[in-house]
Amino acid sequence: MVIISDFYEGRPEYDLIKALRHILEGGTRILGIASLASNARPFYNRRLAKEINKLGIDVIASTPESFPGILARLMNS
Repeated sequence: MVIISDFYEGRPEYDLIKALRHILEGGTRILGIASLASNARPFYNRRLAKEINKLGIDVIASTPESFPGILARLMNS
């Protein structure tokens, strides 16, 4: 499962964490892709991304050019 987000939630962040835990318990692998600003710099809630990462979910911020290589490394890990 891929989540493309800036990780700024309009709801309590705990709701997202709870849902992600539930999905992980079912055996689904999740990848978080953080959004980029128009200047191609990462723009996302880094604190929440770190909490998501603690669940065992990789969260990356990548330009489109770098994405295939990063995805290949993650899939082989």
